[in-house]
Formats: sequence, C-alpha cells, structure tokens
Amino acid sequence: MTSEEFENVANTLKSGDELVLHGGIYSQTCRRALTVNGTETNPIIIRAAQGETPILTHPDYSQNNIEIVNSSYLILRGLKFQGGDTGVRFIGGHHVTIEDSEIYDTGNNAIAMNSSNYDSFIIRRNHIHHTGLKTSGTTEGEGMYLGCNNNTCRVTNSLIEGNYIHHLRSTSDGGNDGIEVKVGSYGNTIRNNVIHDTNIGRKYPCIFVSGGGSSLNIVEGNAMWNCGEGVQVV
Repeated sequence: MTSEEFENVANTLKSGDELVLHGGIYSQTCRRALTVNGTETNPIIIRAAQGETPILTHPDYSQNNIEIVNSSYLILRGLKFQGGDTGVRFIGGHHVTIEDSEIYDTGNNAIAMNSSNYDSFIIRRNHIHHTGLKTSGTTEGEGMYLGCNNNTCRVTNSLIEGNYIHHLRSTSDGGNDGIEVKVGSYGNTIRNNVIHDTNIGRKYPCIFVSGGGSSLNIVEGNAMWNCGEGVQVV
C-alpha cells in the first residue's frame, strides 16, 4: 500500500469541510480511494486553489486514477485527473457534483458509474478527452458510462450538462460512446454538451441512451459530429 497525502487528508473530511489543492502533481501508484459524506446544508468541497492547477495522476493503467466510494454531498471542482485505467470511477453514492474539471489520457473510460446505484449526481462543464489509450488487450473509451448492463444498477435524477468530450478510442465491442446511459436508468437530463470524434478505433454514438424507467431521460441542446451515430436511443 502506498501512502499519499492527498488521499489521507481527503478521507478525514467531515460535513462542511473544504480541501483546497494547490498547483502541482499529486501522484499515486496504488489504489486511490475516497469515501466522504457531507450533508445537504454542509457539503464537502475538494477544489483547486484560485488560479492554480492541481493534477492527480496515476502513472499506468493497472489501477483507476481515483475511486469515489459510497460518498454523498460531495463537490469536486477545478481538478485535473490524468491517466489511470478509468479516470474517475464512482462506486455508489448520491448528491455528488464534479464540475469544471478535466479527465484525460485514460487507459479505458473517463467517468464510470457502473456498480451499485447512483442518484442526484451533477456532471457539468468538464473537459473529457483522449480515452481508451491502453494497448495491452482490448479497451473501451467511453466519456461517461452511466449505469449497468441488464439493469443491475441505475443512475437516476442526474444532470449531465455543458461538458466537452472528444477523441475517444475503443478497440472492443464495448465502444467509445461519448455519453452512454444504460437500461433502467431514468430521470436524467443530458443537455448542452459538445461531443465529437467518438470514432477512433471503433465508431460509436456520441450519445447512446438505452435507459428508461419511472421517469423520462431528456436529451436536448447537444452539439455532435464525427460520431458513429449522433444520438442512438434503444
């Protein structure tokens, strides 16, 4: 196990705490995992210092860059996540926001939400690019993978807005969709995103929605080009 100051400090955060990261490289060669729970009135905030660029890295594709596990009322803002197999993997949770951040140079997908259930997430104004770079075996390179196959987990009541997603690579049937919403997920709004070049290695949709449940998924106002298909709904 490799100790990292960021991970150690982040896991001590309580309701209302704010962790400000200054510019520089925060590198982890082992698993980097975070579990924190704020409250609706006192969320936990992890953000970049004003005018500075903190970059959280993982030097290879043997581990995900970061895993956010069963967390709630958490805001991630202005951070860069470079490398790792998946850039940011959420494992369960609710009321989590990731905004104004950059996720790139990943071995597989950028954001994955495909274990347990997720509710009331906000994913907005992030720059996601150059995914699926792993060359040992096959890889997928989705910008966002939301939900599970066969409705075994769901993403619900979430907002995916204003993200810039491009140059996604895949070498498998898993594909390199820009934003993929799996069957059973519902109540999500996907709007005003810019997505292009989901056609490196394989050609998959810029937005692929196979969800559906007790309320609508809404897809509106997105700009897309160089996709396998623009929008595919199943």
